[in-house]
Amino acid sequence: MQQGTPSASAIGTAAACAVHQLYDDPPKVLDDPVTPVLLEAAEPGAIERAMQGPSPRDQPLTRTHVVRQRFAEDELAATVRRGIAQYVLLGAGADTFAYRQPPYATDLTVFEVDHPASQAWKRRALDAAGITPRPNLRWAPSTSSGRASWPA
Repeated sequence: MQQGTPSASAIGTAAACAVHQLYDDPPKVLDDPVTPVLLEAAEPGAIERAMQGPSPRDQPLTRTHVVRQRFAEDELAATVRRGIAQYVLLGAGADTFAYRQPPYATDLTVFEVDHPASQAWKRRALDAAGITPRPNLRWAPSTSSGRASWPA
């Protein structure tokens, strides 16, 4: 990973999710209108590049990212009903849950744990896209040892 840039996997995952949002027919596996906006603000042309070559829509890995995210959010909804109060996204990358929260999530504290360079990239992308982080979001930059620095 280069200083000041996100991981390649963060960009790739965001591109897969954006392609799903923009090019797949309804119903969507995951309804995420934020990812295309965030990715295009941060990495202009990334979605178009993802559509070049073999169709990302036909690649199983594209669906894996979206299905994994949907599964995690379905499980989160179930655990919130059982009283969970915190959601920790390890290696949050370009995940957009904290910016498109369903009503059940507004009382959660959402922690985004990631490398400081990825978090800096994401903050710049959010600013460029005009997306304001919700008040229940906490940034938790990981250290060089891989441990998170937990905010109060």
